[in-house]
Amino acid sequence: DGLQKRVGPDEESEYLRALALQLMERHDDAIVSLRRVVQLAPARSDTHEALISSLAELGRNAEAVKAMEVAARHNFDFNEDAMRADPAYAQLLD
Repeated sequence: DGLQKRVGPDEESEYLRALALQLMERHDDAIVSLRRVVQLAPARSDTHEALISSLAELGRNAEAVKAMEVAARHNFDFNEDAMRADPAYAQLLD
């Protein structure tokens, strides 16, 4: 994506670590890694999406809403219809 900031190896390694932690069901550790990537590469939209989704799936709605606010400040393009179709996101929008 031409609008997305080029991601360096540190950000990519941390993102892949977060995904691996999610697969191992170490969700709290994955969230910590995702937050690091948001700090390192705030224009990276997939990280915002993964963080918001992870928080919402764990029922950490207040944190998920704050993560949505951060994403909005970094011009994350929310597709509200798609989000309402996903149960994890839908609860955040009501």
